[in-house]
Amino acid sequence: MSLDRVLHALAGGKPYFPTGLFGIQSAPERYIYMQATVHLLAQIRRGQPLRILEIGSWVGASALTWLDALDRYAEGKGEVWCCDLWEPYLEVPPERAAQALGPLPAEDVGLAMDVAARAGVAQALFDYNVARAGANGRVVQLKSDSGKVLASLGGEQFDLVYIDGDHRMGAVRRDIAEAKRLVRRGGIVCGDDLEHQLHEVDEAFARAQTTADWLVDPKSGQGYHPGVTVAVAEGFGRVSAYGGYWLMRRVGDGFQPVDLTGRPVHVPAHVPVDADFSKLRPTI
Repeated sequence: MSLDRVLHALAGGKPYFPTGLFGIQSAPERYIYMQATVHLLAQIRRGQPLRILEIGSWVGASALTWLDALDRYAEGKGEVWCCDLWEPYLEVPPERAAQALGPLPAEDVGLAMDVAARAGVAQALFDYNVARAGANGRVVQLKSDSGKVLASLGGEQFDLVYIDGDHRMGAVRRDIAEAKRLVRRGGIVCGDDLEHQLHEVDEAFARAQTTADWLVDPKSGQGYHPGVTVAVAEGFGRVSAYGGYWLMRRVGDGFQPVDLTGRPVHVPAHVPVDADFSKLRPTI
């Protein structure tokens, strides 16, 4: 039986985001903020197609969120460009990689994602989910390292650039620099996994973690992505942030915070939620 048929049987013909592979990578409320961002841009652009670039797609939860928002707020006008290698990027120690030969520990999501990427499952799931959402004609795949492919794209051609790729410091710095070049005036650069801004953590410690993906901050005792924290601060200073989702709007040659207060609250159908977000109102 083909992988597509297996997934079809598992998902009943609907998009499928397995929890064991971290299919839904963000907290549910972040998808609401993403949708609210498209609502803002749709009002700014008024009837014009919106072009969205996302750096880091995994199995398609964010891509389907953008597409759902285009349908809901922009009359379905627009497309989503998805840049991802769909390959492992974190080094997995040999002793952990050997676990792939047997049952994977339920808590070892990183290893599960590594195995899925090596086996081609991640990209197959992405393709499956895009197809099940009926979005093949509005998704452009850029299967490449963002550091290589983004530099080849002409500047100021996207209304929104979303950064959720490699979270290590050097990669985030590079992706932010490219995003600032690629976004149109009036457009928005945004991203995921900014649990804490630089002024909220031990700055010296954070800046020393150039190759770390996730660590516990000695100042707050809380986990965060130091590469995201430092790179965002260097690229923009303090940013408008909503529960880990951050965004800044290009105004002229600079960038300004974005207030999403009062924007519509909508949870995309493919995002499973246990809480009632009907009264959620984004605030800075």
